[in-house]
Formats: sequence, C-alpha cells, structure tokens
Amino acid sequence: FTCAYLKAHFPAEFLASVISNQGGFYSTYAYLSEARRFGITILTPHINLSNKEYRGKNKKIRMGLMSIDGLQRKAVKSILDERKAGDFKSLDNFLLRVDLNLADAITLTNSGCFDKLEPSLSHKEIAYRIAHFYLSDGSTEPITNQPSKEPLAWDEKRELELKSFGFPISSHPLEPYFEIINTYYQIPFYKC
Repeated sequence: FTCAYLKAHFPAEFLASVISNQGGFYSTYAYLSEARRFGITILTPHINLSNKEYRGKNKKIRMGLMSIDGLQRKAVKSILDERKAGDFKSLDNFLLRVDLNLADAITLTNSGCFDKLEPSLSHKEIAYRIAHFYLSDGSTEPITNQPSKEPLAWDEKRELELKSFGFPISSHPLEPYFEIINTYYQIPFYKC
C-alpha cells in the first residue's frame, strides 16, 4: 500500500528512489520509461546539479552520476567533494579544481555532463578542450585549432547515450522506424 501511495502521489521521487537503490524487478530503462508514461521529464546528468544517485522532484528526475557507465567511484567522490566549495563556473574551472584522469573526463563529456556548463561549445569542442588540457599538462590556454561547432547528429548522440547509460535518453528506441511503422498502421506512432 505504501509503495502504491508513493507512486501515485510522488511518482518522480518514488521512481528515482527505486532506481537509485537498484531495487525492483525491472531495469533502470524500464523505470525511466514508466516515469515518462507518468509525464515525468528525464534530465541527463549535469556536473553542477547531479548527485551520486537519481533525484526526483516536481515531475522531473535528474539522473545521478551513478548512471554513467565507466565512471569510477573515486571520480564521483572527487566531483561531489569539490562541489561543496561551490558550483563549477566553467569547463576550465572544473578541470583545474577536480583531479581526474582523462578517461573519466571523457566519460563525463560523452554523457553530456558539461553541455549546460558550456552551452556555446559543441560536444566535439568540449572533448577537444579536455584532451588538450590533459595532453598539455594542465594548460587552459586558448586553442588555435578548433574542432567543428556542429552539434552531434541524431545517430551520434544516440550512440553516446547507449555507451554512457546503456539505453537512449533523448529519443525513443523505435524512432528510426517510425516512418516504416506508420505505413502499416492508420494511427501514427509517436514517441512516448
């Protein structure tokens, strides 16, 4: 009864707790799909806003740093410990304050953790700046050769989400097939 009450009246908080505790019978993706059916918005990890675990509030679930495949626990601890001193102001500020290895920094990049921190930079520019920082022994000097400012293509973004989380976040798994499906059915099939 308690679980049914919480799911009915506090669905975002309830589902975030179930996922964070790795409880229940179903996969994380199944619980996030259930959340979408309840009208809950799924927010990707954010370097300043994500905690270790998933957090739900006001019809939104913010994915936690624990959701990122391949990110080491000590990296999560380092990020959260340093963030106690204040939010990260920029990518350079993050790189100077948190002692990570290149693999963890790229894992954070691929999961989109820096997208809102540096909204004017494309994914490729963020990855390039991080690689430059690590390969030049901590230099935050301006980079002369800039990579493409083009945003990621749909399939590139999907591939990064599958690699980072094990499932797609920004699109429905059947999205590439909507046109084909719609030719067989009278009612258009839309993503949830």
